[in-house]
Amino acid sequence: MEHARIVVERVGEVVRVEIDSAGMIDGPADQVWALATHWSGLQAQMARRPGPRQIASSELMAGQTEQDLPRTRLLRLAPPFDHLEPLAETLLHADDQRRTAYYAVEGQAMAGMFNYLCYMTVDALPDGRSLLRFNSRFDASDETTGKAIGEGLMSAHRDGIMAGFRMVLAGRDPRA
Repeated sequence: MEHARIVVERVGEVVRVEIDSAGMIDGPADQVWALATHWSGLQAQMARRPGPRQIASSELMAGQTEQDLPRTRLLRLAPPFDHLEPLAETLLHADDQRRTAYYAVEGQAMAGMFNYLCYMTVDALPDGRSLLRFNSRFDASDETTGKAIGEGLMSAHRDGIMAGFRMVLAGRDPRA
């Protein structure tokens, strides 16, 4: 089941954007969860692969470890967005039992995108696969910008993150 939906709406003076995306991952939920919450892991592996990519590098903020909560990763974007400041995504909560987490980018994440919050879940399916779901919300400077950023995030979820999970769990080297 692949699923992606974007809603852009103006509420008074504020433009609100919601993105819901989900995909099946061939791998047990515990493995998918471990990869999802290894905060700099998957993004760092994906940054090392050749060819098109959204992330140039990913690393935890100085002095933080993968055991810290909250913990923040700095994502440096790949061209053509490499001129932008790194994104600082902070994992705020991770429930290992329920495989539920949420993370945020405070303030302005990039031009026209503010107050990003993502709720992420990993569910075990009866056939041994997993359902990975992202529900993201942010404020936008205007409807056109909100839709463009939302579509970019849906693409990043589908072509970057979901593909990365599938590749790593299939045992393929992300540099290949």
